[in-house]
Amino acid sequence: MTMTQYGIKLLCYILILCLLLPNLGFADEQAGKNISVQTDGTFIEIRYDLLPERMNRKHTVSLEISDNGGLTYDVVPRIITGDIGRNVIPGRNKRILWFIERDFPGDIDLDRYEFRISTKAQGFSRNLLYVVIGAVVAGGGTAAYFIFSGDDEGFPQPPGRPD
Repeated sequence: MTMTQYGIKLLCYILILCLLLPNLGFADEQAGKNISVQTDGTFIEIRYDLLPERMNRKHTVSLEISDNGGLTYDVVPRIITGDIGRNVIPGRNKRILWFIERDFPGDIDLDRYEFRISTKAQGFSRNLLYVVIGAVVAGGGTAAYFIFSGDDEGFPQPPGRPD
């Protein structure tokens, strides 16, 4: 093998490795930031920031609630409204209202609950774009390897016509 062949083969391995590595730092999932919670006795108001505020890309926002110190987040509110669900535009001071009195009548012990907000960007995923670009580059590198591999034999000649 010539030095060029080793270089092309090494390039192919590097490209395939890059394709298989996860795209850390480019995740489309994130958490709501600066979460604050307050109540007036009939509802719990959860405020959060959904950042970055770039290009108004819509998100799906979900609220997870724990009543056991964060061991499980399996409290499912029946009546909830605000900046939650699909088509939430990023920004500061987003608001979710949980009408807790309808789910749990009586006194509300706010210290009993823990809240977690998760978001997922809607639309075309950047990770998919990176995978497609990586596949094209890796495929092109593999094709270049076979094209420039220096194999002079080529394809055998087809057999002649029968007599």
